[in-house]
Amino acid sequence: MSSPGLDQPFDPGYDVYSMWRADFNVPSFCWIYKPDNNDDYACDAVIVPAPELGAKLWTRNGRRILIGIYKDEGRPNNLRRPARIVSWIRRVNKITLTDSSPHHLHKGDVVDVYNTTTPEARLPVLNVIDAYSFEVRSLATGPMTGLTGGYSPLEPVNFSEQYIVFRLLPSYRLVPYQEIFDLLVAAAPSVSTAPVGLVDINTGDMIQTSRTVFNTHSLTANGSRSGTELWRQQFNENGKPLSWTYDTLGHAVRPKTIASSKRNNPLHLTSPVLNEKNSVSDDTNNQLYVKDYYGFELNDLTRGPFHANDIIVYDPNQPGNIGRKKNGSEIIYEGPLHGEFGNFVLAVTEENTMIVRQPVMPLAIDQFNMPYKNPMPRRS
Repeated sequence: MSSPGLDQPFDPGYDVYSMWRADFNVPSFCWIYKPDNNDDYACDAVIVPAPELGAKLWTRNGRRILIGIYKDEGRPNNLRRPARIVSWIRRVNKITLTDSSPHHLHKGDVVDVYNTTTPEARLPVLNVIDAYSFEVRSLATGPMTGLTGGYSPLEPVNFSEQYIVFRLLPSYRLVPYQEIFDLLVAAAPSVSTAPVGLVDINTGDMIQTSRTVFNTHSLTANGSRSGTELWRQQFNENGKPLSWTYDTLGHAVRPKTIASSKRNNPLHLTSPVLNEKNSVSDDTNNQLYVKDYYGFELNDLTRGPFHANDIIVYDPNQPGNIGRKKNGSEIIYEGPLHGEFGNFVLAVTEENTMIVRQPVMPLAIDQFNMPYKNPMPRRS
């Protein structure tokens, strides 16, 4: 997938990672945890598929699945959405416009309508038919249908409040929301039926019926079948304990995650890109390989509209030696900078390598990826 244009905040490439907040509901088989801090980005919640709630999948790569739900802070707010091309049908004095993507409109919202029975009109939404179609008033004369109509909501978009993104924790990697959906589908409880025979107390006849059966796993209410689990021990879907490593003194090795900006967070120097074409040496990069909020490469020659590899450069006269290219008087990209593994870039070197730190986790977790705190009560 090509990187979206730096001047196109509504590019469909962002929609791979960012989704409309109201379209996501936390499944009933997930625990929900309230974050303890928002030191790095605004975290709304952390969710964990839980066997206690019926999940049939709750581990990945030998650790508990931990999903962070974050506000989309990667694009400017208060931008008006550009017009979208839609098909339309007129019935007397009303027009139904049908979009190929969800319109996210409500009754009473005002939209500018183009190229229908009139060249342009500013109209309220009369009726929302479904997620893709809505109705506005129209002239009672003129064409009956069209494929090249357009509309644009008058209300500006607030990405940080209306859209969310997902990060797999503790790697902090921002992932396409479809990957999260697929994971949650795989974790959803399996429901089947089993035959049950009931005796009619009046006649003594046996009545055959059925009962609902959820997926079962090899866990008991106390964790393992043997009851010999260690403190906070976690088990996989087959009832096998997840691995727990110890140091040479026999102490449990604590996770290398940081859950507070006040804790010591060591800095790291990234390695150069080896065997890079035309590189000066194995210790020097031709350019900075730095990524934006969504993980798209910034110094990408294929990324419009600038097609440049000097959007972010080494500049000893700037804080952190980080120089940001301008388009006229405006900085092209002012957002946070990330390395290859999602770490925050604090400074860059003359050799075009980077000094980075780990992200701050929104809450403290143990070696199994399980939060130490209790989840929020669930009503459903």
